[in-house]
Amino acid sequence: PLRRATPHNPRRTTPHHSTPTVCDIGYDAIIGAGSSLVSCTVMPGATIGENCVVLEGALVEAKATVLPGSVVPPGRRVPAGQIWGGNPVEYVGDNDPEHGNEDVVASESLMAADHMDEFLPINTAF
Repeated sequence: PLRRATPHNPRRTTPHHSTPTVCDIGYDAIIGAGSSLVSCTVMPGATIGENCVVLEGALVEAKATVLPGSVVPPGRRVPAGQIWGGNPVEYVGDNDPEHGNEDVVASESLMAADHMDEFLPINTAF
């Protein structure tokens, strides 16, 4: 999994908190633009919408979705395959248990490939 940590010592805890200063982000997780993650865990295949805040000790399980603009409070668990949203987050509904965010990942890969084709392979700035 992708590990993001503070620059000093990611394995140690701060004196004021019992949560390690590290975010664990699983493979194929989607983190929306403008989102803030603080000492939390995002499992593989989870989706965090734009401008979300996920706070200390929160766990977003596999193939779960947090809707844009939501706040996941400290220690909250978003169960696998569910959709949660709001401030603080509340249960909204269930994801498709078979697919999760696989369709989103595939469409973003296709868009990225199309975007690469629009540009020349070398820099043309003068």
